[in-house]
Amino acid sequence: MRNGFGFDLRSMEIFVETLEQGSQSAAARSLGLKQSSVSQSLANLEQALGVALFKRHSRPLEPTGAGRFFYDRAKHLLDDARSTRRELVSGAFGQLHQVRMALVDSLATAVGQPLIEVIRRHTSDYTL
Repeated sequence: MRNGFGFDLRSMEIFVETLEQGSQSAAARSLGLKQSSVSQSLANLEQALGVALFKRHSRPLEPTGAGRFFYDRAKHLLDDARSTRRELVSGAFGQLHQVRMALVDSLATAVGQPLIEVIRRHTSDYTL
């Protein structure tokens, strides 16, 4: 791994799938990879992180304490990455996701209505 994290999204995905499937061979089938690729990815991941992620002598595979911690974090990061990809692919960049704004009364009186109209055109989730 050449980044400063010791992991990338693909290695995290392989790790999570391996734990969820209970074996490297099942994860390989699920991900459309060779078992040796899964094994190598996991070995590289453990080496880069400097921790054992699996209890090697248990079947189905079980995580170590570090593995459980990494699994929980990896699930969230992968969910965020998938959501980000979906949003990027959808191309809906004309809309803001959320706008929150506070104005003093005098400014709200002066520009409030036109400002609300502009915000309304660019998002459906706003608070003024």
